[in-house]
Amino acid sequence: MTNNIEYIRQARAKYDAYDRNVWKRDYFDEDTGGYVITHKGHRFDIINGVYELETAITLAKNGYFVEMMNEPLRILQYDMKVNGFPSEIKVMSGFRNIHRRAVEADEQGARRVVYCIRFDNDIEMFKRFNNVYKTIESIEEIWYVKNGKLFYFKKK
Repeated sequence: MTNNIEYIRQARAKYDAYDRNVWKRDYFDEDTGGYVITHKGHRFDIINGVYELETAITLAKNGYFVEMMNEPLRILQYDMKVNGFPSEIKVMSGFRNIHRRAVEADEQGARRVVYCIRFDNDIEMFKRFNNVYKTIESIEEIWYVKNGKLFYFKKK
């Protein structure tokens, strides 16, 4: 138990150390030590921004350190680093564009896609995830958040 308390204390110190002139502190999870901080230059999508932040908070609740990155205009940039790993959030209300959105994530420099799933066709979703792994070599991991829970989709 003491080890966990020390880990959370160190995570809180790291979270608190981010420069307030550059980063906005969005969320810290007292149980896991996960957190979300957002660069002041991060551009949340007008329609899906709320889902992007909810997805980042779900990651933090699972103990991950989430840095929402600066996104300069006209420069392709992944959304976030999760424990330092370049990742992109894609909000999906249907399965049809899963592959196209993974291509976009790849072009933005992401190595992991975190899909925020807002539909109920898991069989088709899993087929599309497998296709992403088969056709986009640089995407190393697919995670997805559905109904507030985090899942990891492994390569076959």
